[in-house]
Amino acid sequence: ENAFNREKELLSNVSNKRRYLVYFSTTGIFDPDRKKSRYIQHKLEMEEMINTLFNQWVIFRLPNIVGIGGNPMTMFNFFRNAILNNHELVLKAHTTRHILGVDELRFTISEAIHRKRFKNEIVNVCPPENYKVTEIVECMETFLGIKARKNILDEGSSYVVPNSQYLKLTQELGFNEFHDDYLHRLVKKYCTTS
Repeated sequence: ENAFNREKELLSNVSNKRRYLVYFSTTGIFDPDRKKSRYIQHKLEMEEMINTLFNQWVIFRLPNIVGIGGNPMTMFNFFRNAILNNHELVLKAHTTRHILGVDELRFTISEAIHRKRFKNEIVNVCPPENYKVTEIVECMETFLGIKARKNILDEGSSYVVPNSQYLKLTQELGFNEFHDDYLHRLVKKYCTTS
């Protein structure tokens, strides 16, 4: 709750509301299993606050970002660490997630900001395909050569993220990374054992 209040205070205290504000939110707002969480409610409140207070802004709603290092509790790092340390993973069979590599994020978003491609818009940043969490873990198992300890529950949900603005941006930039093997390439690049 303190982090939420701190973010709200920071936005309220921005002295020049005419500057171009870039804010990162979450595509998790579309997930029916998380819609009522305090985190999702906070992100929606911040989006409304930005829309009300600032003259020029863009809100990028991000999916699960994958990179080397960082927070061990992000989905990708959590799965990898559980597999490597032989910890049980409790997975919901029907849960899906969009994942995006940090390099793809950096390239597309920095270009969008540099070009001021979006003004007073909310952009759902995610690749065209989402993956079952069980599929992500299976891909990691194959890459690492380690069988995970899994408890798979017949639960969870899948959701669609309207991402046409982002996909149009990637086409404008000539960015063509989202092939059929995108998940495998992310795992190969970021699922390190160290």
